[in-house]
Amino acid sequence: FVSQFFCVTDDKVCPKRAKMKAQPASQTVKPASGLDEFILSELASNHSSSSLLRMLASFEQLGGLIVQGQRAARAHGPSGCAARPSFTVVHSRYEHMVSNFSDWVNLLLDHLSLKVPRAELHKSLYDQFATDFVPDGRHKHSLLVGSNVAKLQPSTLRALGSMPRIRAAVEALGYS
Repeated sequence: FVSQFFCVTDDKVCPKRAKMKAQPASQTVKPASGLDEFILSELASNHSSSSLLRMLASFEQLGGLIVQGQRAARAHGPSGCAARPSFTVVHSRYEHMVSNFSDWVNLLLDHLSLKVPRAELHKSLYDQFATDFVPDGRHKHSLLVGSNVAKLQPSTLRALGSMPRIRAAVEALGYS
């Protein structure tokens, strides 16, 4: 949610978004309202155009898939009694991807049936994407775990924690 604030308030952070809009992002959201007010007002909105409500719905869908995958894995169990699910859910955290990309790629590759040599695919993915995880001063301000949460006021964190949808999504996605 914090990144979304910067995206809608600064055209340099999300230049693709700025090009899609008729007017600059800085004219559509008042920067003076501030990060905390933006997040709380967006989540309190009943408008389907609320970017954070759309983002929350996506998080809820993702969290639902994770929970569904965990249930299927438990039902399948080590003995193989139940039918194997038709999909695999790999619970991957953003922080893992940006802090140890090589290990993260291995985690994904562990769950794929590969028709190419694993080492070759790992090297190709690593060479192509590893440098993407460097703070660039635009969308990627910081890649440290908790850096966005630290930007929020304690009262905002309490308000977010009191919202059932937020609590459920955070829990389903493996955060606390």
